[in-house]
Amino acid sequence: RTRQRSPRESCARAGAAFATHTKVDLPKTRYIQASNIKLDVTIMFVASPIARSACVTMARAAARPPRAPAVALWKQAALARAYSSVSAPITAAEVEAAQMKWAEGIVAVGAVFTDGGDFKAKGKEVLDDLYGYASGFDVLFKPTKAAEQAIRLTETEAASYMVTGCVPEDKGFAIAPWTKVRFDNKGTLLLGDTATAMGEYYFTDPAGGVTKVEYTFQ
Repeated sequence: RTRQRSPRESCARAGAAFATHTKVDLPKTRYIQASNIKLDVTIMFVASPIARSACVTMARAAARPPRAPAVALWKQAALARAYSSVSAPITAAEVEAAQMKWAEGIVAVGAVFTDGGDFKAKGKEVLDDLYGYASGFDVLFKPTKAAEQAIRLTETEAASYMVTGCVPEDKGFAIAPWTKVRFDNKGTLLLGDTATAMGEYYFTDPAGGVTKVEYTFQ
């Protein structure tokens, strides 16, 4: 009577046969332990269609969703790996282009306000684009002119500073309105896939008056 091999045994035998034929040492199954996550990683080439099918069965079994805490850790690790492996070094030209885009966004919100349009919807659109709220990552926002609530941890609070809303002190910085914004970088640090720029920017109102404000952009 022949005992039916398990998927793991079939994969191992197929891998061993392939290794013997090609004289290649195949890695054994590796176990990676991180918190309550256990990843069973098997790397091998499979020559036999039957063994290949068995390997697919084993892989599907191993790919079942983990418990909720593990899912969160997997997601964080995946995002970190994707960000670090894909991001290219930031250049000075990209910093200046981002600042130009920011200036155009602030002016655009003011133009919609002046024209009697939905400036709050425009403000949210600009915030999503310039600050990355739509990305799902946490955003730390410290408005230059805010005093009573100087730190804003949600998009709703940031939008209040830009176009008025939930914070009583806010007058709507972007609906002053401004017709022009000019950046004057005093220093820029380029550190791989991150950059920090510090300086002063100048806001021009419809009457031609100019307001100078300090900034730190990262």
